[in-house]
Amino acid sequence: MTRYSSMPCWKTDQGVKLAAGWMIDQCGWKGYRDNRVGVHQQQALVLVHYGQGCVIDLLELAKRIRASVEARFGVTLDMEPGIIGH
Repeated sequence: MTRYSSMPCWKTDQGVKLAAGWMIDQCGWKGYRDNRVGVHQQQALVLVHYGQGCVIDLLELAKRIRASVEARFGVTLDMEPGIIGH
């Protein structure tokens, strides 16, 4: 973790837990918007649907975010989807 010494992390019984939101933010995604979908301006872990899109748009954005985090940090994020409203 010395390479990214400012990355929030916590020791657990299984190893180290990393802050996915921090990594997503460092990759420049927080506040990103692509017409119908985007990333919340204040919480990088929240994907937002702005209307006229579909779940495929959100999943494609999540895929792009995960790929950029993996390329930059060498960490593969697990997707933990939750749906609010519909």
